[in-house]
Amino acid sequence: MDEGEYRDPARNVDERVPRDGQEEQVVRTGDLDAIGGSAAELTASLLAHGRVAEDMSRETGRALEQDGFATGTALTEVADTWVTQERTLRDGLRHVAEHLDASSRITTLLEAEIEEGLRLNSGITGL
Repeated sequence: MDEGEYRDPARNVDERVPRDGQEEQVVRTGDLDAIGGSAAELTASLLAHGRVAEDMSRETGRALEQDGFATGTALTEVADTWVTQERTLRDGLRHVAEHLDASSRITTLLEAEIEEGLRLNSGITGL
């Protein structure tokens, strides 16, 4: 395994020999960091811009509804649905960003521990 790579610990198999013709599952920490960073950027963008039209949509929906237009109620429902979906997406992106950040940090720490263990072991065995 190259430095900075992450192997899924849930796959408890000998990774050197792919099973059933499948490729080895390897992700570099830089890839995790980039994906997590993109998720964090999209989360920030949704926070800044995801609800720009919410107030205007609700106001317009109420005004249309007061004037007897059925589209007013529909527009208000669309605004409600948008808010719910935007929040769900933002929460999911935040979860992905945090998970990948934690995975990257843990992988870095584990690699350092393994390297230290190998260094100490090589001193004991004379290798």
